This record gives sequence, C-alpha cells and structure tokens, in this order.
Amino acid sequence: MNAALKKHLELLHGDTTSFITVGQKDGDIIGYHYHFKGVENTYNAVLSLLENKKDTYISNASFYAPKRGIATLYRINSLFADLDCHKDGEVLNVDALMYYLDHEFFGIKVPHPTEVVFTGRGVQIFWVIEHAPRQALPLWTLVQNKILEELEEITEFVPNVEVDWACKDITRISRVPGSWHSGVNRQADSIRVNENRYRLDDIISGYFPSLDFDRDKYTKAKKKAVREPKNRVKTNAMTEEERILKKLMLLQARAEDFETLIKLRGGDCEGYRDHLLFYYIWTVIDKRSTLNDVERELDALNCLFKTPMSQTEIKRKARHVYNKFNAQSLKKAAPKQKYEWYDRYVFKNETVIKKLNITLDEQRQLQTIISKEIKNERDNNRKKKARRNENGLTKREQGKADNIAKAQELKRLGYNNTQIAKMLGVSRVYISKLLNQGV
Repeated sequence: MNAALKKHLELLHGDTTSFITVGQKDGDIIGYHYHFKGVENTYNAVLSLLENKKDTYISNASFYAPKRGIATLYRINSLFADLDCHKDGEVLNVDALMYYLDHEFFGIKVPHPTEVVFTGRGVQIFWVIEHAPRQALPLWTLVQNKILEELEEITEFVPNVEVDWACKDITRISRVPGSWHSGVNRQADSIRVNENRYRLDDIISGYFPSLDFDRDKYTKAKKKAVREPKNRVKTNAMTEEERILKKLMLLQARAEDFETLIKLRGGDCEGYRDHLLFYYIWTVIDKRSTLNDVERELDALNCLFKTPMSQTEIKRKARHVYNKFNAQSLKKAAPKQKYEWYDRYVFKNETVIKKLNITLDEQRQLQTIISKEIKNERDNNRKKKARRNENGLTKREQGKADNIAKAQELKRLGYNNTQIAKMLGVSRVYISKLLNQGV
C-alpha cells in the first residue's frame, strides 16, 4: 500500500465517479494515457504502474469522458503550481525552498497549501478547491495566473528555481507521490499535507482583492450605450483583470456552444465536422498553447462525433490550426499586457452560422452564437419579463387585480356600486365591470 499516493488521490478527487487521467512516460514523452473512473480504480492502476519505476502522472481535474480536454472537463478540483530546478548540475535544496515559501509566500501572498509534493527536481503545490464545476473555468484561470505571478518571486530567494507556466492548463497532469523521476533518478514524495480546502471567492477576498469585482455584470444584458463627450475622463474603465475575465467568459460560452451544437445534432455533423473542430480549437487555445495542447483538445472534442476523425487526421488538423493561430495578426511574439495572451480574432456569428448551417431552433439553445433575429427575440422576451412582477403581471394588470380585490371586499361589507366607485375614485360603470370580471 502507498499511503501517500492514496491520500493524494483522495485530496484531489474526493468521492468523484468521473474519469481521472493517468499518464506514464515512454522515453522523453508521456506516451501512454489511461482513464479510470473514481479514486479506488485509479489508485489500483497507478500502484501497478509504479512498479515500472517510470515517470507517472495523474490529472488534477476530472472528466466526464475517457478523454482529457476542456470539451470533456467535469470538475475543477484544485489550483496548482510547479516550481522546478532545471539548471544542469545543480541540486535543489528542498529545505531552503520550503523555508522561503513558508516565510515569504504561504499565508502572505498565496494561501497555505493543501499538499506539497517533492517531484525529484522541484515541488508541486496544490490548493484543493470546492464547488467548482467547469463553468468556473474563467475565474479559475484568473486566480491560477495570480498564484503563478506571485510565486515567480521565489527566484529572488532561491535563484535556481522557476515557476512552470504550463500550469495555466486546467487539464494538466502532475507527478504522483511514488513516481520515479527519470531525469534525476529520484522518487517523488508528499512532503506536506493539510486539510485546507478553499472556495475561489474566499481566496480572492483574502489574497487577491484586485479580482474582487462585480462579475455578474458580464452575464447581464448589455445596456444601451450613451455617447459621452470626447474630453470626458472615464471613471468606470475596466481593469486588466476585468478585461481578461470578460474575454475568457465569452470564449468559454462560445466553446460550450460548439459542444452543444454537436449534441443537438446527435454527433452527426457530416459535412460540418472540420469547420466545427477548427472554430472550437481556435476558441479554447491561447498564445502559450503548444501543438500537443491543440492535439489533445481536438482529441477530446472528436469523441463527441458519431463519425470521429482518425488519429492521423487529428494530427494533421492540429498542425493546420496551430499554424494558422500562430500566423494571425493579433498574435504577438511577446505581449506587453496580460490580457493580450487571450486576444485572438473572434469569427463573426454570421460567418459561423453560415458555415455550420445553424438553424434558428438550434440558435435558441446556444448562448452567444446567435443571429440578430434571435438576439432581438431574446431582447424582446427580456423586456417583457422585466415589465412583469413576481406574479407575472404588468403594472396595469396588477392595478386591475388590486381594484377587483378591493371592490369585492367592499361589496362584501355591504357597499353599493356607487359608493365603491367614489371610494376608489373610479366610475360606477367601471366598478360593475370589475365585479363581473371578478366573479
């Protein structure tokens, strides 16, 4: 039995019944991927794989299908960071690293971790979070980036240690306790375990107040723009974090729309599959994404089709999208602002609807990929709903209902129609109509 491995799985995945990805290196690449349901099945499988004395990893998130990608993401389980010593010939002083993390970072710049795993050449740090479904991905990305930015300062205290920015990927797999690190011929082990569990909102309010803004306003209907004088100074300009969140929420909504469209068509997307894959991948990758990231995301979405692509076709398609994305005019070699990492050309709804032949009925099931006709339909429905109270009545209808109730009560008390009309300030004929309608 490997108690450290069992505890690691229980901390990250709890009582999940969804899929956990297990990876093992074949030479210099992670050549084998396996998918197991639940902690117990994953534990038994990993325990068996560890006998090979190879680099072994598990996913930090869980998935609803046996594919690792945003398209199959089920639950976000943790925030994480990877601090590595990549300089040849240098041996990491783990005690010194943990000393500075304890005295300069944990509980000061970032929360106290749930677990710290020594990987053989660095440490992996995990903060288990609760109640975070895939819809929380944009907010998770903001908090994850903040943690990595804060931890970048560790280089000032331990010069040979750097943050691995590949940790910005929610589908990342991390080395497990008991795994062999073939690069340094050492074994990974859990060196600190706590029961700390967090909510994203708690971390934001406690450590990253710049992220503590009204996020609901990005999901509400847009208000009609008011033209302001050119020389007027804007007092409500978006912060950089707000701009990133708005972009991420839009991209996630569009990605979910593509997934929804495939499901609405029962996976039968003959003639539209290539365009769907292209638009989807363009939406979910960013400027740090590698060709392997593109292939993995394609593979995850591909499993939703009734007639999926072959692995050869996936590799060819991934190369095509990756090259196109790298060649786009918005992609700069070194973005100067954080939000530029997430900037990309967003294809017009009209273009996507035409290419994918999305019907009006299908558009009514989507969030953002809609025509002007559906947009106007939603605006009108929203306005109609806004005009009605909790009883489903407009102001006029509610007033009439109130008058009927008052007239009936006065009639019950013995007043005649003329007296009731004077008391309510209306005509006797109107009272007669009210009482007839109220019968």
